[in-house]
Amino acid sequence: SPSHLSNYKFTVKVTRSTRSHVFLGFCTPSRDLRTYVGGDSHGWGCIGTGALWHGRQKVREGYGATWGEGDVVTCYLRDGDIGYEVNGVDYGIAFEHVGKKERRLQPAIGLYQKDDEVKVVEYDDRKEGKWNEDEWEGTIRAVLEGADGGEEVKEKIV
Repeated sequence: SPSHLSNYKFTVKVTRSTRSHVFLGFCTPSRDLRTYVGGDSHGWGCIGTGALWHGRQKVREGYGATWGEGDVVTCYLRDGDIGYEVNGVDYGIAFEHVGKKERRLQPAIGLYQKDDEVKVVEYDDRKEGKWNEDEWEGTIRAVLEGADGGEEVKEKIV
């Protein structure tokens, strides 16, 4: 996983989502994998409904455009700030100075609803950090097992 990132981006196509409950963002290695991106103090995430999450709190509503099935979404870290593009339109900074405070950030994808799917279509592999291509092969789908409010969401590559 990449570490010490100040500039990085990844792009996904939402291939299946009935309620736009797909989270994209960045997190530290200390994140809690049992919750969504932004569901703890170690993650910063945007959900397809346009809300920004950090520390298990909705820190902003109405960011950018809502997005869901069929949309192409890019999440970027630029000079320490996190932002998003939806279908080629850049909506600007969502979270400021994250990369300046946190030294080890990793791209993160969270799928909340059963059978939600995204396909990673592009990601950086610069010398700042390189992901093993095998990690991104195929489509990522949410698999829920006895989910209670999304706490037991698991992510896997199929």
